[in-house]
Amino acid sequence: MSVTGDGLAGHGSIPEYFRKLLQAALEAKCVSGDTAVLEYTGMGSLKHALED
Repeated sequence: MSVTGDGLAGHGSIPEYFRKLLQAALEAKCVSGDTAVLEYTGMGSLKHALED
C-alpha cells in the first residue's frame, strides 16, 4: 500500500490525519527490523538519551 492512498482507490478522498497515520505505520514497519535504530525500554531511557 502506498502512502498516497493507492491501496484505497475507489474509496474517495483520504483525510489528512489518515494519510499521516499511514505514513507513520510505514515508517514503523521500515525501522522495526533495522538494528541501527535505537530502542528505548521506557521513558527513563528515552529522557536520558534526549538529555545527552
